Amino acid sequence: MSSRIRSTLHRLCVGDEGQTTVETAFGLAALVTVMATALSGLVTIAMYLGLTDAAGAIARAEARGDAETVAELRADADGQVAISETSGTVRVTIRRSAGPFSLEARAVALRERAASS
Repeated sequence: MSSRIRSTLHRLCVGDEGQTTVETAFGLAALVTVMATALSGLVTIAMYLGLTDAAGAIARAEARGDAETVAELRADADGQVAISETSGTVRVTIRRSAGPFSLEARAVALRERAASS
């Protein structure tokens, strides 16, 4: 083998040219993955808080007996809304799919008695 080929092979196999570029590429890929995961987690938390707020609003409106507001809020809710009534309480459950996760928010309100005039 000629010394020229041998030196070229040695330089390609042993040299660390391009090492920084590869490390930077892997580092950036890892950083993008971590940031995307964190962002999707924040979006999921925001969706859950919105569902919880909607469930509470629907439960309070149902407890007051405000059917018109309940209908509006149910139409605006992003998910499946279930309302159940037990002795003196109203329970609202909202379920929604968020990618690979299933979110569920619940709220309970005491039934309000009509004011006697």
